[in-house]
Amino acid sequence: MMWDLEPRRILVATEGRDGDAALRFAAREAEARRCGVHVLHVVPPVGDSGGSRTFAMVNGELHAVGRMIVGEAATKLERLIGPDLPVSTEVTHGTVVGALVAESRHAALVVLQHRGMGPDGRTPTLSVTSYVAARAHAPVVAVPATWREPSPDAAETVSVVLTDDDPGERLVDVAVDEARGRGGALRIARVEDTSEAAEELLADAPETTLYVVGRRHPRMLGHHLDACARTLLRRSPVPVMVVDPDVETRARDLATVAVP
Repeated sequence: MMWDLEPRRILVATEGRDGDAALRFAAREAEARRCGVHVLHVVPPVGDSGGSRTFAMVNGELHAVGRMIVGEAATKLERLIGPDLPVSTEVTHGTVVGALVAESRHAALVVLQHRGMGPDGRTPTLSVTSYVAARAHAPVVAVPATWREPSPDAAETVSVVLTDDDPGERLVDVAVDEARGRGGALRIARVEDTSEAAEELLADAPETTLYVVGRRHPRMLGHHLDACARTLLRRSPVPVMVVDPDVETRARDLATVAVP
């Protein structure tokens, strides 16, 4: 991959012109990490029932629309992060989840935007976010469409959520990095794996900048995201980072992070 460089870039997926929250979050992370951003648009498979010529025309049109989408996103990012950090683009074909999981092997972070739960209780884009978060090879941040960057003078808090199934050392390690990068505080919450526990966490959302949650070990049966993580992904008004429990990290020093 041409964008598989060091330091690894942030992968942000865009499906249209309504992905500004994800772009703003990716730009903020790129500035903090001093890395580039790779913008990806996935063109889903198209049936060829109309004949090979019709298939080629439709496929070409979808690819052209994809190039326009990533081009507009790149322009926005370049305005947000300035000329010293690179922005690259890519249009690829395939299933959205499969393409994002494959591309995540090259990324430092995957950023996805979703609309969360709508007024009718449905989550039109959250299923993709959940599936990618459960399988990606890099941490995944789900950014609500309503997210706004904290003001420069705001006190930021990263909340790491531990359940009985979580490898706490790994999650705390990541959360320490995130809190340090924001110059903020770290809050550690140990909860039971229930949606009721997530409701209690959501009550503190106004004081939280980012939730850090783990996914279940891939060898465990059942859903790779526990009930608490799924509820936070669906309901949180602030970004939620989902971390792979098997990725090794260096030990961190907690001395530079405030733990209330």
